[in-house]
Amino acid sequence: MRRRLRTRWSSRPIISRAEINGRIHSELQERGVVGREEHCIQALVPRQDLTGADRTWAARYQFNDVLLYSRSSKETGLEKGEYARVKSVDAPNNLLTVVRADGSEQTYDPRRQQGVSVYRTEEKAFSVGDRIQFTAPANAFIAHLPRLLSSESFPALANTCAIGKNDLL
Repeated sequence: MRRRLRTRWSSRPIISRAEINGRIHSELQERGVVGREEHCIQALVPRQDLTGADRTWAARYQFNDVLLYSRSSKETGLEKGEYARVKSVDAPNNLLTVVRADGSEQTYDPRRQQGVSVYRTEEKAFSVGDRIQFTAPANAFIAHLPRLLSSESFPALANTCAIGKNDLL
């Protein structure tokens, strides 16, 4: 006769990567490895909840989403490498209105624009001594912040645009 063992499983709650990084950052500050003073910037964080099919429906977009176009479209007038911010969503008619970097507005049906990456802005805090990993496709690298730069000397951070390796040197 086999005895059945009663096993209890317990696990810790799932901790997000952001929470883990925050705890590590706090510990590094306590140890004096990075500066105690934090400087905040707006960073672009991919919206992981959108599938390719979702990107064809205006209702899936949110006000202030930041869009990066990896393909040009003559029909929409948007260019490869261009950033725009969602101004409004007309779900019944499946139309997005975006504001381009030059301030002009463009309204289009998202089914007519391929190659769109969707981001939300999130405030991130950095200290002198931090290491930052940039993960843009085909251009990933790690940078070290020997000092913090102001938005005047580093406008790419202030405008939440793409930052290249040479901008940090």
